[in-house]
Amino acid sequence: MAEALLRIEGLCRAFGANRVLDRLGLEVGEGEILGLLGESGAGKTTLARIVAGLERADSGRVLLADRELPPLSGRDRALCRSVQLVFQDPYASLSPRLRVLDAVAEPLRIQRVPPPHVARVRETLARVGMAADTLAKLPGELSGGERQRVAVARALVLEPRLIVADEIVSMLDSCRKLEILDLLAGERARLGLSVLLVTHDVAVAASVCDRIAVMSRGKIVEIGQTARVLADPRDPYTAALIDAVPRL
Repeated sequence: MAEALLRIEGLCRAFGANRVLDRLGLEVGEGEILGLLGESGAGKTTLARIVAGLERADSGRVLLADRELPPLSGRDRALCRSVQLVFQDPYASLSPRLRVLDAVAEPLRIQRVPPPHVARVRETLARVGMAADTLAKLPGELSGGERQRVAVARALVLEPRLIVADEIVSMLDSCRKLEILDLLAGERARLGLSVLLVTHDVAVAASVCDRIAVMSRGKIVEIGQTARVLADPRDPYTAALIDAVPRL
């Protein structure tokens, strides 16, 4: 693994008696796509939201380039720009009242990035494969795949160092899934972007991730290079996940 960009140390989070994260530790390297794989209820989304600053941990630390990440309300603008979260649902993540141009420009205004913004938005949308004539459209005029491209563009427009992608292809068909995953891989190659890709889908993790971390009951039970984990799983939970994938 390359030098760690994101380092998670001893992270704990409980909701009442339910311990969702149990002294979890994890690293994501510079320019790495790390797949966080596990079933629903494993704690993946809670971890993603803590890394993005949307929730607080009960204990433990999250560090970006050796700088501790506080919750979003305590982050300065540079840290807010550095970590961006892309949500699962392309139908709920965009305001139905904002046209594509305004939706992608909104993070620039919030973070007080100096204008001009329009040229930057156009360039970012072009990188994610959106035609220029979509800038004036509302989300309701777009397909699910197009909406998710716009959501990715909203994250990329701030030129972050890390994107946390929480089940971002789970609501898309197979062709659209591959397009979004190829988009992330292309941005990694172009920018050296790091990606924490949260998924329950073994095939999604296999298609794009350098390493896979397998999560169960709030803990990482296995981690390693993607090819090794899939070919030679060393934890029974990992083996069960892989065995459950349909094979032609």
